[in-house]
Amino acid sequence: MISVRLLLKCIVQLYYKVFHRVSVRGLEKLPFCDPYIVASNHISTHDPILLAAFLNHNIKFMAKEELFRVPVVRSIVKRLDAFPVHRNGIGIGAIRHAIRLLNMGQTVGIFPEGTRNRDERQIPYKPGVGFIATRSNRAVIVPVAICAQQRGFFRPIHVVVGDPITPLDSDYRLLTEHVMKAINGLKNSEFTSTRYVIGQESIE
Repeated sequence: MISVRLLLKCIVQLYYKVFHRVSVRGLEKLPFCDPYIVASNHISTHDPILLAAFLNHNIKFMAKEELFRVPVVRSIVKRLDAFPVHRNGIGIGAIRHAIRLLNMGQTVGIFPEGTRNRDERQIPYKPGVGFIATRSNRAVIVPVAICAQQRGFFRPIHVVVGDPITPLDSDYRLLTEHVMKAINGLKNSEFTSTRYVIGQESIE
């Protein structure tokens, strides 16, 4: 019998394919069994649902604590097995929980920028993804780029999965920097290969 979670995944995938013409590249790069971290840029409130539906429906996302205060939204993020993080502080509780999940063989989703960023410019990012990876049992980090137009309700969305990054040393800040460079590289390569740019269709 089909599970409720799988049924919801199929419904969500159908919605995004019909209304946002979602395309996903690089799924073969996702690890098959080892615990890993999905690290992605963050352009809209759709992102956790989108990544869970098309990459791995078992991703446990680190989500801002404010979402758990809104009744309807709270039920959605809880169904996604998200856990809260306080963005104004260190969020040590969320970090410990993420490490514990990885050590249990789970997959964790993190948006290193910590907030939505719809622009091309790089905003300050938090080093939590590198810290968590180096403090867990060396979980690999999978960089992911979500690309879409800035405007338009039914805008096309492209998701690009990059090569997994294995933590080789304990410098979590350098590791996070490497992850962000990988994400930005995926964004740029996707725009080039599809002749698609933020804010408008390419005229090439």
